[in-house]
Amino acid sequence: MKIFVTLVPILAASSATAGQPVAEHGEPPILESKGEAPGDRIFKQTFTADEQQLSLDHLTVADMYSMFGANGGSIAAHTVRMRCRLGADGQVTPYTCSPSESEEPNILAVIRVPKFEERLVGLPAFRPLGEQSGDKWEFYRFVEFDLAVPEVSSGPIDLTSGPLVDHKQFLDYITDEYKHLSYPARALRRGLSGVQTLECQIQMDTSVICRSIDFTVPEAHGIFAAATKRFFRNARISSKLDDGSDQRGARFRVPIRWSLPS
Repeated sequence: MKIFVTLVPILAASSATAGQPVAEHGEPPILESKGEAPGDRIFKQTFTADEQQLSLDHLTVADMYSMFGANGGSIAAHTVRMRCRLGADGQVTPYTCSPSESEEPNILAVIRVPKFEERLVGLPAFRPLGEQSGDKWEFYRFVEFDLAVPEVSSGPIDLTSGPLVDHKQFLDYITDEYKHLSYPARALRRGLSGVQTLECQIQMDTSVICRSIDFTVPEAHGIFAAATKRFFRNARISSKLDDGSDQRGARFRVPIRWSLPS
């Protein structure tokens, strides 16, 4: 697979300097002036890779919900130009990919695909960066490519149906999910706390969709709802209900007490 290097200059350096990062094919990077503080230096490289395929295999009902919401939706097969930032390890940095064609319909749904970076098929390996010497070096690398997106669609999802059961039946799953929660920074700054209620529904493929339905301080509900958007996102509940009946379709409510650190 061929890789082409595009160097983006603002202020071109005449030659490589000791301690400068070196490009993939030995070319010195282009020196840029940051413009915010005298003496700050930025190096930028943009790689152009071959067309990538976006794999949408093994999407769960919960994944579809994260892409399209409760009303469902669809994406026609299409190609869009993408730009992603590369980390020091040579891998695409999560959540840094964005389309260069912002008018592309449903592009937000595409980049909401869970584990988007891992679903890029055929992206070449990039050289990891060594430790940068010198003072105030900043080295940014990006990769651009055409992304072939396959057709995908999802129907509406009714999250209000199904029997409401005791959440304690799934306490082991819930306890594990609690470990991934982080106190919202905005709530910390504003000194907000309270009790949140999530309502979760087990889907036919045993994936789980949760939504925040209540908070004891209504004006803070949105802040804490955003903090729990990924609650149960990657989990599957394979356990039957306590009475032996099928768990799929059942709903349960999870209380979360947010307490400010003392």
